[in-house]
Amino acid sequence: MERVQKRIADRKMKIRVTDAAIQLLGSLGYDPNYGARPVKRVIQQNVENELAKGILRGEFKEEDTILVDTELTAFANNQLPQQKLVFRKIEADSQSTPQEMEPSAQAP
Repeated sequence: MERVQKRIADRKMKIRVTDAAIQLLGSLGYDPNYGARPVKRVIQQNVENELAKGILRGEFKEEDTILVDTELTAFANNQLPQQKLVFRKIEADSQSTPQEMEPSAQAP
């Protein structure tokens, strides 16, 4: 996530990642046989690609702070709900509890 923060800092943006999002990314990328490689791939596919799409659609612009969080999907056909990542722009005047990712922060 530190690498993602550095890349979007070039666009004068910041990300805040909730603990739930970090837990989800860690569980999606967990594989004791391959070490950290699956986590890196999960971050690329689920965070970097989605941020890029949001930027291209115009949802996120310079000076924005983006919250990376999770939400449960709705029940469908008697399936269990599943968590998914969501990306929201944080308004400048709102105070949020998730920690802002600093370039020196420790994260997968």
